[in-house]
Amino acid sequence: MQFRVKKFETTQMDIASMILPPFSEGKKVNVPYFIASMGDMKFKGDFTGFYYDFVAYGRFYTGLGNLSSDLLLKRDAMTNTIKYAGALSSHSFDVGKMLGVADYVGRAEFDLNIRGDGLGKGTAKAHLDGLISGIDINNYYYRNIELKGDLANRRFKGSLEVKEENLDFVFNGEIDNSRSPALFNFYSSVNEAKLAKLNFVTTIPNPIFSINMASNFSGDDIDNMEGDIVLSNIKYRDDKLEKGLEHYPIGDIAIKAIEKEKDRHISLKSDFLKADINGEFNFGELPASLVSLFDKIFPNSEHVADLRAAFGLSGVPQDFSFSFDVIDGTKLLPIIYPELIIADESEAYGHFNTEKNDLQINFISKYVKHKDLEMSGINWSSGVKEVSNDSATIDLELITSSAFKKVSLEKNLLIENLEIEVAGMDNQIRFISEWDNRKTPHNEGVISGLLNFELEEGQQQIRITIDSTALTISDSVWVIRGENTIKYYPDYLSVKNLRVNNSIQSFEVNGSSSTNPDLEEGINVVLDNFDISALNILQKDKDLAFDGVANGNAEFYGLFDELHATGRLKINDLSINNKLYGSLSLVSKWMRGHKSIDLVGSLARDQFTLVDFSGTYNIDTSDANASSGLDISLALNQFKLEVFEPFVSRVFSSIAPRSSASGKLHLTGTLKAPVLTGKVLVQKAGFTIGYLNTKYTFTNEFVFTKDKISFNNLTLNDMKGNTGLVSGRINHENFHNIAFDIKIKQNNLHSLNTRVVDNNYYYGQAYGSGDIHISGPLGAMDIVVNSTSGVGTQVNIPLSNSEELASNAYVVFINGKDTNDYENVTANNKKEEIGMPQVKINLEVSDNAKVQLIFDEMIGDVLKAKGKGNLQLDVGKDGEFNIFGTYTITEGDYLFTLQKIINKRFKIEKGSTITWTGDPYSANIDIKALYSLNASLYNLTLDEQNKGRIPVACILKMKGSLMKPEIAFDINFPGLEEGMQSSVQWLLNTEEEINKQMFSLLILGQFQPSDNSLVSASGGVGANSTELLSNQLSNWLSRISEDFDIGINYRPGDEITREEVEVALSTQLFDGRLIVNGSVANNSAATSQNPSNIVGDFMLEYLIAKESDVRLKVYNRSNDSYLTTNYSPYTQGVGISFKKEFNKFRDLFGKTGKMENDLEIND
Repeated sequence: MQFRVKKFETTQMDIASMILPPFSEGKKVNVPYFIASMGDMKFKGDFTGFYYDFVAYGRFYTGLGNLSSDLLLKRDAMTNTIKYAGALSSHSFDVGKMLGVADYVGRAEFDLNIRGDGLGKGTAKAHLDGLISGIDINNYYYRNIELKGDLANRRFKGSLEVKEENLDFVFNGEIDNSRSPALFNFYSSVNEAKLAKLNFVTTIPNPIFSINMASNFSGDDIDNMEGDIVLSNIKYRDDKLEKGLEHYPIGDIAIKAIEKEKDRHISLKSDFLKADINGEFNFGELPASLVSLFDKIFPNSEHVADLRAAFGLSGVPQDFSFSFDVIDGTKLLPIIYPELIIADESEAYGHFNTEKNDLQINFISKYVKHKDLEMSGINWSSGVKEVSNDSATIDLELITSSAFKKVSLEKNLLIENLEIEVAGMDNQIRFISEWDNRKTPHNEGVISGLLNFELEEGQQQIRITIDSTALTISDSVWVIRGENTIKYYPDYLSVKNLRVNNSIQSFEVNGSSSTNPDLEEGINVVLDNFDISALNILQKDKDLAFDGVANGNAEFYGLFDELHATGRLKINDLSINNKLYGSLSLVSKWMRGHKSIDLVGSLARDQFTLVDFSGTYNIDTSDANASSGLDISLALNQFKLEVFEPFVSRVFSSIAPRSSASGKLHLTGTLKAPVLTGKVLVQKAGFTIGYLNTKYTFTNEFVFTKDKISFNNLTLNDMKGNTGLVSGRINHENFHNIAFDIKIKQNNLHSLNTRVVDNNYYYGQAYGSGDIHISGPLGAMDIVVNSTSGVGTQVNIPLSNSEELASNAYVVFINGKDTNDYENVTANNKKEEIGMPQVKINLEVSDNAKVQLIFDEMIGDVLKAKGKGNLQLDVGKDGEFNIFGTYTITEGDYLFTLQKIINKRFKIEKGSTITWTGDPYSANIDIKALYSLNASLYNLTLDEQNKGRIPVACILKMKGSLMKPEIAFDINFPGLEEGMQSSVQWLLNTEEEINKQMFSLLILGQFQPSDNSLVSASGGVGANSTELLSNQLSNWLSRISEDFDIGINYRPGDEITREEVEVALSTQLFDGRLIVNGSVANNSAATSQNPSNIVGDFMLEYLIAKESDVRLKVYNRSNDSYLTTNYSPYTQGVGISFKKEFNKFRDLFGKTGKMENDLEIND
């Protein structure tokens, strides 16, 4: 037969109803199992041959997708099987539905060559070779899968390779699930698997895994496994990886399983753990075997009953020994259980025999840490043995012995030399624990008692009695009275005669609590002169320390549903963090009919009431008409705000003792969702912002509404008399999800007051005018600052340790009051993970601000400058600090030092720039600086007419990287006649010559002959050494006060020039508005025009207003020329100057807009 099919349609039922020849036998087509899933099927293409031997070339259209085929199908008459060969491809075919695994596998795109025989589920065998372009597995679409191998009846032998963006995987070998036990003999390599992208992991950030695996074993599970598994080159990393690590060092793992008759041996060897299990064991039945054992000791225990229900009981025999040795606990635990840390060389060993009812487990370790629990010097053992075994009964006893050198909980509860013994038998446990720290303050004690598992009217319950004993806690003896009983069973707790006392103070507990109203009596706690400081040890928040003496009683109800209390309590001399607040009184009454609590209380000091509160707490939430929740009125009367300092100490500190709040508030809602409304007047509030070290005060009203705390036009005062205007709101959802929206308008406000110990990136004084916007949630705030620097600003940037700081690339603020915090920054990194604010500062720097780049403060290697620029300072949420923008210097100086030989102060030329593009220490500079001196041209020109000194300018040019600039030199002669200027410059016509003369001037103070002739330089060496000392002395004197700079310069004479002494003073008075610069010199060279040896320069400049562009100037300046003139040796002058910057000519005469006085945040 040969025909072309234009359209052919069929279904599984159509095919199954077809009768095969010979038709007399009525034999029908056996349809393969997967055909049913294809639904309606259509075919279009060419058909050549017979029904039992044909070639089909065309396209199949099915409910699972379309297939293109070029297949040869032939029926083997001898074996009655269908053989096939050819090509099969599809652009989208639902393989998952066809194979019955649609929950895990989806559609696929493939182009395969296939050769095989059989179509039945258990008889089909095929050789596949080709490319699976894509397939959806576990909701991830894998691409580029190369397949070559034999597939038959749950058996695959061949190779598989996947190379794509998130997986690099190779497999070569055999997996045979057709036999029992299954066979695994293959090698596979995962060069990289991005587990989160592949949907294997959802909770870990970006985990990446790689491994090599060689397997040769048989087994369906661990209980019948036999053979070897070797895992090598295991690597793992994720975004939580410790800094400096490329991956977690897991190492290699080798597993071997051997079975000989009933005994089996499983061993595990790795870089982190060594394990051996020997004997007869069945891991699948192990939980039930252990439950069976403990069920014989504590049949009445509710916990054993729960385990019995979960795992059942087992009679499968277990008789094995085991050992586990921890080699390196850091290799794997950080990945699978990061909260757990186990010391190296820890070991666990023991045995289990169900026939003899014999169980023994031992554990020895130097230390174990789990979250806030830390244990060291651990020696723990627990075992079960038969006490008697007759034909009627078997009595078993559980004995556990534990010894710990130290046990600490949350770093404040420390128990040393702790020993615990537990013996359990016949539904009863006898326990005893003792400890003794053997030092001062003394802590020691013994607690013993009996725990019984009982049945009362079919109800399982636990009854505990504690023996009479004495405990020493911080040198104080506490006595626990005997004859007490504690009973517990589901939804019920009762306590009788539990009394603990120390001298005159005590507390006693009696009563019961239950979900059954008839059994609910309330747990009554009576306090008698009880020192509440004893409870500080139980606090998680160590920033709070309470003190005071409590008297009264309280009854607690609803321990198993909604806890509430009633009673009368008074705490005298209540203090928090050693600050006395007075006496707290509280009276509560349980209104059973209304299911509510009436509350009345106050906080008073020296008969002055600071807080009054009263109201009700309704706990009946079942009545929709009842006013459920809180309804409490609070009145504050000069309540001290110091109490809040522990909660805000990371941002605000040193809250002034006089800071107080007065007002009325109304508390409604529920304990989980409280609502606070009202108004509070905060008076004389004073505080310090920690990382700025700036102090502020204010008085203002705060309005509390349902979801925010708002305030408007709050005047913020700094310690210099400057102000800022603040308005905003603090949004919250029942005091959760706190977010800020605060705007501040500065008016030359003191914004920075730090030292180098406070912030090692920058420090100094800063004043600013402009706007600040603080927004966002507490853990991820955004702070945007648009500000202009004010008078008195001086920012210092230390660069001497820039490499160390750049390697950290994070800003760390230290509390200046406690430098020990600096040492703890690294240790407390995890605690600080609340989230740093993201700060963006757009700063317009004016020339009234000083900037110092400190290269080496010890030798005075400092660049001081004033200038202008628009800078952007960014601090990211991860603490990374960046600067962007260009700073143009208008005036400044730089003390140039070189190998302790050169120490010269250069004056920076106006227009020099520093440009930042991110990293503060990767700035680009373009700086030109001048060092002026008087020198003779004689040594350069060898002309007798040039023996007099003339002004010489040594020019230093620095370009490129701030930390490694390119340096060039030049020499100018200000005031030199043009003809002489050309002659001298002709002698300085090469870079080599300029450098030689530059260093001669800086080191010797004189020129060298250009023809390299030898001229004595002994006087120059003396001049350089005295100037070096003069500059260093000036540097030290200027450190005495930040209010003035002092300069001293001494130059000895020689055969040509005379001795010179100069003293200079520079300062600013009246808040920077009066600038004084002056110097006095003695050069011992009297002339006819200057009979005195004293030469004086003086300049006084006065700003008409604080930020004025108008200045008055008066000066006296000495004249200096290398030629003798008949003019006066001084020039005097007085004048007025006006300066204004503008972008357009009309801006020069335009008016500026008026600044708004009010700043308000509108809803």
